[in-house]
Amino acid sequence: MKYMWAFFLSAIFVMGCQAKTFRPDSTSFEEDVNAIYENTFDDNYRGLPTEDYANVLNSHFPKGNFLAFAEIDDEDLLKIKSSLTNFLLKTRNADGMTRLDTVYKEMERRKLMDAAALKTRHRLYVAQRRFDEARSLRARFPKVDFHLVPVIQNSKPFKHGDISVIEAASDRLIRKPLDVSQKTGVIMVGSTGCFFSRFAMEHISEDETLNRLFQEHSLGLMGSWDILSIPAVIEYNAGPAPVKLQYVWSETEWPQINYWGTPTFYFLKDGEVVYRHIGWLKEDRMQNLEKMRIGFELIGLR
Repeated sequence: MKYMWAFFLSAIFVMGCQAKTFRPDSTSFEEDVNAIYENTFDDNYRGLPTEDYANVLNSHFPKGNFLAFAEIDDEDLLKIKSSLTNFLLKTRNADGMTRLDTVYKEMERRKLMDAAALKTRHRLYVAQRRFDEARSLRARFPKVDFHLVPVIQNSKPFKHGDISVIEAASDRLIRKPLDVSQKTGVIMVGSTGCFFSRFAMEHISEDETLNRLFQEHSLGLMGSWDILSIPAVIEYNAGPAPVKLQYVWSETEWPQINYWGTPTFYFLKDGEVVYRHIGWLKEDRMQNLEKMRIGFELIGLR
């Protein structure tokens, strides 16, 4: 009997040692910072699915480790802030904002929050339509020149997941429903402040056939991370551009779009993306126009 107890206790001891031995060690915060910084600022990661970025975040910022601020100095804390901000701009990953909020709170404790960081934080809240947090930030820092959010009016009650766009009226933004489930045409992701979007519109408008096709079969969208500005949208849409732009309420409503860089062109047939083109350099005018012709041919529009 005593041998059985000895065996039992030995087993518990061995299992405990193995559990301790095989428990993965947390990486240091410095290693995490360098890894996420390298990945988020690498141009090769542009346009990849959100899941790929989420893997980077979860690999290098496990929740049990990203709170270990005692390990890092001010310089590394600011590096983490830059990395997570860039990560969010690329992925729109809500979990990334949760972690960045924690970094911001630590920056406040260390008195590192300058006006630029506060404006970025405010912009991120607005981008995720977290208006209560944005208002709270403005109230706590009244001397900072935040970009004010225009009045947004719903044209109907909306529930989470409904596809909607935000159009600019004279004195407010109007959120309206939209159905693209059967759309055949092109969605252009653009921005009123993007030079490359303006190059695209200029070149397309000079081609008679493409200009007509875009006027008749296009939808222009601006990501939720664009600054909400009524005058900018009205000025842009009053011009000769064949694609008129409107904001989206939430990018998560658009499963067809996996990259919100500007300009990006998604050619849809019966609601399904069959062709995508990213970017528009001014010197690549002819190549870009040919890409547009290919897109329209693939969806059967001439």
